[in-house]
Parts: sequence; structure tokens; C-alpha cells
Amino acid sequence: MTGDKMSAAMGKIVKAGAGAILGLSLAGCLSINPFDPPVDQSSPAAAQVETLARADADYPRWRDFPAAPQNVPTPAEIRTQVTLLETRQDAFATEVAALRWTLTENPEAWARQVASNINARLATPPPADATAQAEAFAARLRERAVPPPPIQ
Repeated sequence: MTGDKMSAAMGKIVKAGAGAILGLSLAGCLSINPFDPPVDQSSPAAAQVETLARADADYPRWRDFPAAPQNVPTPAEIRTQVTLLETRQDAFATEVAALRWTLTENPEAWARQVASNINARLATPPPADATAQAEAFAARLRERAVPPPPIQ
């Protein structure tokens, strides 16, 4: 057998093998029905699944669906609102850019000014009996929160 005849024979074998593999693959796919999967009867939900999956079940009708939304803005109205929003955003960005940030000029002076604004009583650590005071306050509130007697 010459090289040409061997190549032709080998091509036929490869084509036949590829065809057989493709055929077996398709046969395997056709044997599985994705629209009728088996239900595990040992499952506690099996009866409910069977009931819900009945083919003769009532399906919703078009009249059962909600009505189309009303007062929906047109594309032109949406475009106008978006343009207005973008204009306001640009104006806001301009205002922010014009702000004078003083923190970078003298941070020590800024820190002193902020520290002077802080209430000294709030800046001190809590007393050691703060938890006991909070629990006593909660107990007083619970005592006051007794509901009235039931109506007879």
C-alpha cells in the first residue's frame, strides 16, 4: 500500500471514529429528558413536588397579570431630568472646588481649635462604676415600666 492509499484509509478511519463518537454522544443526550426529571419518593417534599408539577394545573391568564404601569415618564422627560441632575452635579463640584481647605495650611492651629471645641467632661474617661450606674438606671426604668392591670 502506498502512502496516498494509507492516508486515504486513515482519513476514512478517523472520520468513522469521529462519527461514532458523535453518534454515541447524541444518543446519550437523547436518552435524558430534562423536562421530566425523576422525583425522589423518599423525600418529604415528593408529594408536594408531584402536585405542583402536574401538567393539567391551572396556569395564570393574561387578565391575572398586573396592568401596565401608568404615568411613566417619557424618554424626553428622563433625558431632561438627567441633564438637570448633571448640571446640578457640575455646580456642586464647582462649589466644592472653590472651598478653602485650611487644614493643610496650619494643622497644629486647626488641632488646637478643634480641641477647644470639645466638651472637657465628654473627653474624660468614664468613671470606674459607669457599668453599675447604667445597670441601676436600667433597673429604675424597669420598675417604672410595670404595665397596668388587665381590664376585667
